[in-house]
Amino acid sequence: MNERILKLKNLYKDSSKHSTYQNIPSFVQEALGYQEHINEEWRGDTARYKFILGFLQELKVDSIVDIGANTGFFSHSLMKDLPNISVTAIEPNKNHAEFIREINEIFNLTNIKVIDKPLQIENFDTLQNEFDCALILNVLHHAGVDFDQDKVKEPYEVWDYMENYLNKFSKVSSLIILQLGYNWGGDKTKPIVPTSDCYQMFSNLYNSAQRSGWNIREVAYYFKREQEYKTMPQSILDTIDNDESKSRDLFNSWCLSMDISTSSEFYKRPLLILENSAN
Repeated sequence: MNERILKLKNLYKDSSKHSTYQNIPSFVQEALGYQEHINEEWRGDTARYKFILGFLQELKVDSIVDIGANTGFFSHSLMKDLPNISVTAIEPNKNHAEFIREINEIFNLTNIKVIDKPLQIENFDTLQNEFDCALILNVLHHAGVDFDQDKVKEPYEVWDYMENYLNKFSKVSSLIILQLGYNWGGDKTKPIVPTSDCYQMFSNLYNSAQRSGWNIREVAYYFKREQEYKTMPQSILDTIDNDESKSRDLFNSWCLSMDISTSSEFYKRPLLILENSAN
């Protein structure tokens, strides 16, 4: 086996908590003949990436920060599909950060910066610039477990932490693509929201974003039958502020048509696109 591919494999499969988590970007697979199998029936990147790319292609985006970049699937894929952007990949796992750097070196990618430290609330200022868009995908439910251990002691405290995080994050980016898991630190015995109550997750995220100074531009859920994310009807968002009961009924009816209840916990996580309300 090519020594470089072997190095990538060892960095990718480092037996840490989030190893063997992301796909290998298609351009890497094609050029190196290197791929890793992810069972996308219960968790995956393909459908999310298609939705995120479609959204970003409609905007003028020059800079992206990928928080919790893992092995760089989103960072590298977006850099290839949006070739004029610059990307900052923040990944505290040293092996996974090195995996990203290795891909950068192999393909001579100079527009991706790698930071191998967690982006905690107190070090937002270290980024020193404002990004057009931030990816915060399935990161913040790990607060208190994998980072900022002194700030979250119980699962329910994740919500206050997230509001504080998002409020201060307005200095970093004017647009966020956000996703949150149902379980604190990924521990199924410590739910933040019961996996069976998709509306509670949606409404908690909506209200937290609003309180922290962000507007919800779009919400999307995975549609298993078509294996893609679909945007939630605007009518659900329009009613949540003044008639939560009606909003819940509309939400549940839509979820039933989307068959969301049969999805895995991962695919029950909504994708939210947030805009800074000051803009």
